[in-house]
Amino acid sequence: NSLGGAINLITRRGQGPFSCHLEASGGAFGNWSGEGSVSGLTKRGVSYYTAGGYEREDGWREATSAENYNGFVNLGKSGQRSGVSVQAFGAKSRTEAAGSLPESIFNTDPQTNFTIGDFEDLDILQAAAHGFILAGSSRFNFGLYHRRTNAERFNVNQAPDDNVRSFTNNRTVGGSADWRWATPVGTGVLSVRAGLDANTNQVHVQLLEEDPVTLDDSLTTDVKSPSWDVAGYSLLDYRAGRVTLSGGARYDYIRVPFQDLLDPSADTTSTFKRLSPRVGVSVDVGAGASVYGSWGQAFRAPAVLELACADSLAACSLPFALGDDPPLKPVVATTWEIGGKLVVGSAIVTVSAYRTNVRDDIGFIQSDNATFQGYFTNIGDTRREGVEVGLQAFPSERLSLYANYAFTWATYRTAADIFSIRADSQFQTSSLAGPNAVGVGARIPLVPAHQIKGGALY
Repeated sequence: NSLGGAINLITRRGQGPFSCHLEASGGAFGNWSGEGSVSGLTKRGVSYYTAGGYEREDGWREATSAENYNGFVNLGKSGQRSGVSVQAFGAKSRTEAAGSLPESIFNTDPQTNFTIGDFEDLDILQAAAHGFILAGSSRFNFGLYHRRTNAERFNVNQAPDDNVRSFTNNRTVGGSADWRWATPVGTGVLSVRAGLDANTNQVHVQLLEEDPVTLDDSLTTDVKSPSWDVAGYSLLDYRAGRVTLSGGARYDYIRVPFQDLLDPSADTTSTFKRLSPRVGVSVDVGAGASVYGSWGQAFRAPAVLELACADSLAACSLPFALGDDPPLKPVVATTWEIGGKLVVGSAIVTVSAYRTNVRDDIGFIQSDNATFQGYFTNIGDTRREGVEVGLQAFPSERLSLYANYAFTWATYRTAADIFSIRADSQFQTSSLAGPNAVGVGARIPLVPAHQIKGGALY
């Protein structure tokens, strides 16, 4: 159900005899780190991999630093007919950060820090279990996970504004079940996949304003959101000869309550539900070449932060003041894609072209009443389209090469006003000054049009 793509992280696991790995690095500005791991396979066939690391730096700007601890363990046992694995991960970090600078100061002393005292304390614990069972021509997969994240952030503001401290806690429990089955039908093979996934999130956000002189604080925001998401999906693939036809759909039901502990009368609940279809065709044209085409839809429900800061008449002060606000529409993406692959000797060439139209995209809009206040809203339609080309080559068993090129054109398809202080009167003498209005066809900032990557592994 991803809007534009999915990220698949494959973690290391133990295999073969016992082995260990140690690494240390260092650099300027007090930057140094160390990490290590051990892995192997027991006589009973249990694989193990455990790793940990530490890193720190002083930062190149005044009064900035960062420190991080992390650890990971992966245990598993897999056979021909069944398997199970258990993973656990934990990390803790602290960052003392610096805010942005006026151009006049940046040009003379970019190491200056206007907001000494800003920091973020973050920690996470996560555990997951996965397994599979084969039964005849069927395969059953399952997964369970639990994640806990805590964050404390402190934002120093210019006097006479109060400083802001925030506490965010999130507890997530989720799981998935997936069944796959294949059988001959006519001259081809029909593959069926059906699944169910669900999760619940317990979110608690508190914001406090602190007087920079007396250090007295007041609780301005105290909200909870015990949301949950249930989804079911089904996919069909029919392969006959060199042609594979695919089709499927996913149905999501998402419920996002908003509970204001300071004002229970403002409690609300937003519900989102949608059926997202997908179809595709792939053809093996021979001589190591194949082509494909697909069309599909996906959607994203607004996050609690967006839902609770979506009122133009009650804009949120940064970092945010959450409240009972009007509902937002979910973001819906429709993607067309065509592509192909060619295998020539020990090289693989891939190429694809795509267009993703996004409806009811969500953006942050600056308030008309204050420079550093704004709100989330559905700004209209946006589009991402482009071409991607990739090359992999394996000259020998020890050497592999790759090169990738991506052209991406991201534009607004509806006129909108975006969040920026460059339209404020005090910035009119800057070369970056200008209106915040964007028109149809205007490029979305921070999306590079061209990306080239390459590398080698020996």
